[in-house]
Amino acid sequence: MQIKIDNLVIKNFKKIAKLELKLGGEGATITGENGTGKTTLADAWFWLTSGSNLDQKSNFNIIRLDEYGQPVDKLDAQVAAQIWAGSKLIKLKKIYRQKWTKKHGSAEKQFSGYT
Repeated sequence: MQIKIDNLVIKNFKKIAKLELKLGGEGATITGENGTGKTTLADAWFWLTSGSNLDQKSNFNIIRLDEYGQPVDKLDAQVAAQIWAGSKLIKLKKIYRQKWTKKHGSAEKQFSGYT
């Protein structure tokens, strides 16, 4: 059975704010200078389909980074795709959320991990 990517949407994943690839099941070649996001795009695909990055590491930084390499708070990292498996269209979506909780007696919410 042939599997083809129809489209891929990446939001707030590492240094990508938003990227949408509409492939329509056709092949694509991704090229660019170093630091332009080629590996990040591959990491997003692998994370969506396997839970790990291109290097098969499941514990890697997913949250979008600012221009100084620091995580941007209160943004959900999302990767979604539509793929054709033979004649069947399959939709995949994975969201990595920061969890913010307000402790009893505290005025502000504190970062408490990811879901």
